[in-house]
Amino acid sequence: WIIAIVLASIAVVALFSRAIGHPEQPTSSAAMVEQLPTVPPVAVPMKIVETTPNPLFPSNDLHDRNVCGSSEELYAGLCYKTCALLTEGLYPIRTSSWTCCRNHPCGFSN
Repeated sequence: WIIAIVLASIAVVALFSRAIGHPEQPTSSAAMVEQLPTVPPVAVPMKIVETTPNPLFPSNDLHDRNVCGSSEELYAGLCYKTCALLTEGLYPIRTSSWTCCRNHPCGFSN
């Protein structure tokens, strides 16, 4: 019995070590990448899809060199809704982030 157990153990160890250290299988990811076939690049034509404009999306003029929307103005590096729209044209000149005035020079009276 002892001889049979020893022979069976040797066979199992031999099969296991052969499966782990098989010389044809790559052992690192770099070796696996080297074995991948190379495929030449193919130009894929792009299809331009025209969509219907969303009425809820604001229309902005992106070519006016203004980083803000069409109904906004840039003040101190931030975009604010124009004073003319906020005050219905009564106070169109922005003087600060939260104040607008009627005409120049802006002061306490206007």
